[in-house]
Amino acid sequence: MIDPSLHSDKLAGRIIDFVVKTSNVVSSRSGSSQKKHLDAVKSIPTAINGSLKFPSKQQDSTHTNYSVATCAELEGGVNKGALLICRVLMHLERPQDVPNSCLVVDSKNVCFVVSFYGTNNTLKDKVHVGDLCYIKNPQLIFTSITFQGRMYAY
Repeated sequence: MIDPSLHSDKLAGRIIDFVVKTSNVVSSRSGSSQKKHLDAVKSIPTAINGSLKFPSKQQDSTHTNYSVATCAELEGGVNKGALLICRVLMHLERPQDVPNSCLVVDSKNVCFVVSFYGTNNTLKDKVHVGDLCYIKNPQLIFTSITFQGRMYAY
């Protein structure tokens, strides 16, 4: 039971709205055969050519080898040593600033949501539609909610 004096019913409603809208967007875009969409998918690298350097605030003297993985190849939780390469299709508007979320697609034409924590709204000025994202050690989390007798999952 949600305590109405805390106004949590409005917050819960916004969360449900976001999950429902996001689930619908993911479902409608997955497996798209539109030429522009397919061109974006075809241009996603499936292997690492050369070396990649990730910005870091810490000095890291160890070298980690990464294996390129698609969303379907990830396991629940943190995928140490995996490198998820995806293309940004759209920013997903949220009622709050954090996390920033984007609809993305991988090289197998699977659409999913990437959420960036520890950021602020300026991320939208830095990550644009069409950009490639290289995500090291991605954490896979399944989100689902049942609302009005229907389950929404992404």
